[in-house]
Amino acid sequence: MSAHASAPTVSVLVCVYTERRWPHLTQAIDSLRSQRRRPDEIVLVVDHDSSLLARADEAFPDVKVVPNVEPQGLSGSRNTGVHQSRGDIFVFLDDDAVADVEWLSWLIEPFDDPLVLGTGGFSSPVWEAPRPQWFPSEFLWTVGASWTGLPEQRARVRNPMGGTMAFRREAFVRVGGFSHGVGRIGHTHAGCEETEWAIRVQQAMPDPTFCTSRRRASSTTLRPTARRGATSCPGAGAKDGRRQS
Repeated sequence: MSAHASAPTVSVLVCVYTERRWPHLTQAIDSLRSQRRRPDEIVLVVDHDSSLLARADEAFPDVKVVPNVEPQGLSGSRNTGVHQSRGDIFVFLDDDAVADVEWLSWLIEPFDDPLVLGTGGFSSPVWEAPRPQWFPSEFLWTVGASWTGLPEQRARVRNPMGGTMAFRREAFVRVGGFSHGVGRIGHTHAGCEETEWAIRVQQAMPDPTFCTSRRRASSTTLRPTARRGATSCPGAGAKDGRRQS
């Protein structure tokens, strides 16, 4: 990975739990290798699957592949990734997402403002099955994508969306990691660990800022299937100008 002596170091973290998403995972890793602003490191966290761990370690020699050493689930995997990474800024990309070539550049650009502790990008869905005709764009948050009603310009939000977000390490040091009481475990659809974490940051740190942008250059493309269920987090779709779940 390239070095950026005059800028904060950036680690991109990808969490994976099943070999069934392998084709998507390889596309996600390839998209990170193609970033115009290359990450200083890519860390892939495998959630309690020894076969997948061995396969990923062999397939991605330029990626730091590590096992989740915390309890099973997305919260533990994310915490492991943060502890195993060295970047001043850590960035999350879903394992079934593909990052635009400018994604990382636009996602970390707001950190030029020292008050910004976290940022989020724009996720557009690519359906593996036909999108239901009745399904409105306002409901895209239920499949992990950005929905109609989000701010059209860069804006302050309660928390970024989990599939494409970045944070300063100092916030993690201050409040600790993601809670094991929330967050997806395998195929369960519970989530919102990033929401709970961001609320703790805002309670603990003076005037923290999380912002989001709808710039297409900062987008990731998710691949939800028709079987992918809605999040069970209460109020995840609420929007008041400060929220993005």
